[in-house]
Amino acid sequence: MYKSEKTNEIYELIPDGVYEAEVESVTEKPTFDKTSELLEIRWRIPSINRVYFDNVNKDKKVPTDYNHWKISNILYATNCPDCSTTADIIKNLKGKKARITIISQLYDKTQKTYNHINDYDKIPTPAPAPASAPTTDTTGAIDVSTDNLPF
Repeated sequence: MYKSEKTNEIYELIPDGVYEAEVESVTEKPTFDKTSELLEIRWRIPSINRVYFDNVNKDKKVPTDYNHWKISNILYATNCPDCSTTADIIKNLKGKKARITIISQLYDKTQKTYNHINDYDKIPTPAPAPASAPTTDTTGAIDVSTDNLPF
């Protein structure tokens, strides 16, 4: 049963740190004031079982495009190919993984502290395991003593 009540649920900030995260979804939606659009990238952080909503606003220099610096960094960190349209970005990012650095930052207008992604980077690929020394198979070996050698 659902109660008709206002909840005062407040989410704790994600602790500052570097996290491996996966793009759970990418959605194009209107801004709060409905004057523009933004891309909402939902990052799933499995190590702490949290989700971070990363909003990418339109670029001030090119108002028809999203922030080029931020999109380029996200594409690089997730090993995505170059994208020429918003539809390409949405299609290519879903399910991709990256390492994100989250910090807490005070927002001047509201005097509240919010999380902010400070850096996007590739997840390092693990070094290949060192080759093991060849093993000698001794099954079926014949014992040859030095007395049986022809020289």
